[in-house]
Amino acid sequence: NLSLLHWQTGERRQACEGWLVFRGHPADATAATYRRLADETTPRAADAEGAQSHASGALHASQAAALDRLALRYFEELRSSEEFPGYWDARREVAHGSHEPGIALY
Repeated sequence: NLSLLHWQTGERRQACEGWLVFRGHPADATAATYRRLADETTPRAADAEGAQSHASGALHASQAAALDRLALRYFEELRSSEEFPGYWDARREVAHGSHEPGIALY
């Protein structure tokens, strides 16, 4: 419920991080790891059923899996945006000869 509250107040990163930790997923993985985890998360929406009791705050396995995928995809995007500049900075250094002499990317 706290993750939902964070999500509704616009605190998406806190919402997803809290959900991932609660569900036992890593909060410090790479974008590729989050993509793989999201792709492997089951059951899918086609298998969805409702929770037996909404009053208890219970989620059906397919609903929890959908929230897992949402949080994993969010962190995939977040990590990808963090990793992207580092990739190009490394390429620029190689192009200017700071890592491997004689190799330049043009």
